[in-house]
Amino acid sequence: MIWALAWRDVISHKSRTALNALGIVLGVGLIFSVVALSVTLVGSFESLYGSIYGKTDLVISGPNGNGTVKRKMLAKVQAQPGVKVATANVSALLSIVRDGTAGSRQTDQINALGVDPAAPDLSGATILQGRRIRSGDELNIDSDFAERHKLSPGDKLRVATPDGKRRLRVVGITRYGSSIQFGGQGFATIPIAKARKLFQIERDYSEINVRLDKDAQVSIVKPRLRHRLGRRLDIKTPGEKSTDADAQLRAFNVILYFFAAMSLFVGAYLILNSFNMTVAQRLRDIGMLRTVGGTAKQVVRMILLEASVLGAFGALAGLLAGLLLTRVMVEVVQTFSFPIGAVKYPAMAFVIAPLAGFTAAVVGALRPALRAGRIPAIRAVLAEHRAAPLKIGRRMAAAVVMIPLGLAGVFKLASSSVIPPITAFEGIAGIICLLVGVVLIAPAAIPAIVRVLALPLGLASEVDARFSADNTRANPLRTAATASGLMIGVALVAAIGSLGSSLIGSISDQLDKHIKSDFVVQPNDFRQGGIGSKVTISSKTVNQISDLPDVKLATGTKLLYVPRGFRGSDYQAMGFDTAKRARVVNLSYVGQRSRAVLKKVAHGQVTIGGQLKRGRKLKAGQTIKLRGADGVKRVKIAGVVHGSSVEDQAIGMSYKTFREIYGSAAYTQVQVIADSKEARDAVGRRLQRLLRDDHPNLTSLSSAAVKRQVEDQTNQIFSIFYVIMLVAIIVSLLGVANTLLISVLERTREIGVMRAIGSDRSQVRRVITGEGVLLTIAGALLGLAVGLAIGYAFVRGIASDLQGVTFRPPTATILVVALASVLFGLLAAIMPAYRASKMNVIEAIGYE
Repeated sequence: MIWALAWRDVISHKSRTALNALGIVLGVGLIFSVVALSVTLVGSFESLYGSIYGKTDLVISGPNGNGTVKRKMLAKVQAQPGVKVATANVSALLSIVRDGTAGSRQTDQINALGVDPAAPDLSGATILQGRRIRSGDELNIDSDFAERHKLSPGDKLRVATPDGKRRLRVVGITRYGSSIQFGGQGFATIPIAKARKLFQIERDYSEINVRLDKDAQVSIVKPRLRHRLGRRLDIKTPGEKSTDADAQLRAFNVILYFFAAMSLFVGAYLILNSFNMTVAQRLRDIGMLRTVGGTAKQVVRMILLEASVLGAFGALAGLLAGLLLTRVMVEVVQTFSFPIGAVKYPAMAFVIAPLAGFTAAVVGALRPALRAGRIPAIRAVLAEHRAAPLKIGRRMAAAVVMIPLGLAGVFKLASSSVIPPITAFEGIAGIICLLVGVVLIAPAAIPAIVRVLALPLGLASEVDARFSADNTRANPLRTAATASGLMIGVALVAAIGSLGSSLIGSISDQLDKHIKSDFVVQPNDFRQGGIGSKVTISSKTVNQISDLPDVKLATGTKLLYVPRGFRGSDYQAMGFDTAKRARVVNLSYVGQRSRAVLKKVAHGQVTIGGQLKRGRKLKAGQTIKLRGADGVKRVKIAGVVHGSSVEDQAIGMSYKTFREIYGSAAYTQVQVIADSKEARDAVGRRLQRLLRDDHPNLTSLSSAAVKRQVEDQTNQIFSIFYVIMLVAIIVSLLGVANTLLISVLERTREIGVMRAIGSDRSQVRRVITGEGVLLTIAGALLGLAVGLAIGYAFVRGIASDLQGVTFRPPTATILVVALASVLFGLLAAIMPAYRASKMNVIEAIGYE
């Protein structure tokens, strides 16, 4: 009987059921897509390393996987007992050139290795067509890339290299251990003699690959190699390299899971709110069930069964939504050049996502179910039961504690340069604590906001405005719960917007102060402040730029991203010409003049960014250790960069010091100054012509273009979070529509009386629509306030660890949310308003 009653209620309220289920559908879909995206990201690297290191037992690379390996190290490795074969390579990223333009998409890029044709191939690749490379400009290309670009042995491939545009001849199509789907990038081998010229790596190696004897053990040979080579190099198995890549993705995955959980939380909140209303609506039904012998437990079971049906349906439909959302999120991730491979749908996604959705539905309905079971039978029959008082005093007391604690957790998360799991947990708990604190005070805050919002609405129609406002204030707990769902989604969007606008605005200001050059030449895929690009710039190219007419100065900068390389922190090693440095950038140092600092740098000292100094009590004159290709080098600090977020995480040094530590000789950027302001445009055109003709994998940017690039790249990074939060907001709007729909049913008699005393259908529609607009605007305004508070705490936390960052309100986001809340309120009210206006007057008056 209980099952029959639960099923009858589900199918008799199709609109309410659909809206509740849709909230779970979107939440489940988002959880599914996040799990699938996370596994796909990790799987891309696992597949890559498993393929290209097929027969390799150990990989020896520069410190922290960066820089180069000294040439003499190969002989030392080969002489080590237990080593059967040791081969070395040099590597670079090439781009296919079509119609004089280098392709910027990942599908046009080739990870090229210069290898010794006479040495054994430790990749385990097999030749499918043609033969292996021997000498000269020959190229072996992987079969997946060859198939996508219709390449066969004998074809000529035009590519952009650090040495300029060159033609390479495909002599063989290879296949690795498994298909490589690394974002569509290709993998190729070139004779090392040719590669050294093309890649501008004259002496050292990028990696040494080791194959052990059959009876040798990695656990024994690896420590011996480390002892023989010193701790200056990274010695890892292919599996360990894959694990390192997973660790770098961990923070990104934590953020993805957090936002997905927030979306599901909003869906559960929708269920809670909806079942609270349906319990109040069905008091008489519950009372009749109790009077004919139904127990409190049966009432609870009936409501939980309804929630279970919704959860099961939402979970199954959510899997289909998840498949679509996964494709959308993959497309978003690929927009910022992440080499993501073939999408994987792990078995755990088909378990975790539906289980999370089903649990959210049941948990959301649990409190209303228990409340329904406690309603006295007689009062339920008479429909006289009223909810307990709000106890706003207790709510305010709890909120006063939770909101500051939440902001403190956000600040701590943002101010940590290293984020261990406990700090990430504290930050996420802080945001949840803050949101719960705001939800507690919402029954007092939302009616107050509605009262103010109703004033301008009354200018159009005082009666309609009063009815709409009174309806929203009639049940403040329900109104607050509905608006709070929207508040959570808007708050997270506003917080993300605050972070994005603050970073973009602050970095833009810093670039205005920092850049003194007229143009910056850099790889097409260069990302400001990040890991950067595998594409390098040769000294030959720098000389070509310097020789252009009207060019007063051209100087190259060497950049190398080093993860966890300075006392556990990431940093960017920066090599520059100390004699020209002050002419292309504007920097200040703590307590010292720029000229004095650069003079010390020319003699082997270094500069450090302010972020690297914090918490370590470092100052000029102290000695630090930097691990490089030739071991640990002790260097003195010449000066600490002050007031610059651009180089706040950098260690600057001369070319000579950079080469001694990291071994890398190529440049990443070239700063260019024209002879005069009048010659600037002409120099810009000549630069564009030179790069188009000889170096299409490079681009020239003015200082204004650099700022636009930073803005575009930052927005790309945040775009995936906006996609996730859009889903959360859609779920919230479903809650608004559901509230209005049930509210119409609750007020059936009231609407009938309104019609009987002269209200027409259009007035009824206006009242319901006004209620929806008031609810969404109130929720949006509260969400903006909370989101700006979260954003402010986050930015202040970042500012404590990153110089020059100040809080910038996201004006565009605020305007968009304000306008969208009105539009969404109108959309959410369409169905309830239409239903209310179509009621039969006589039946509505007699409704019980």
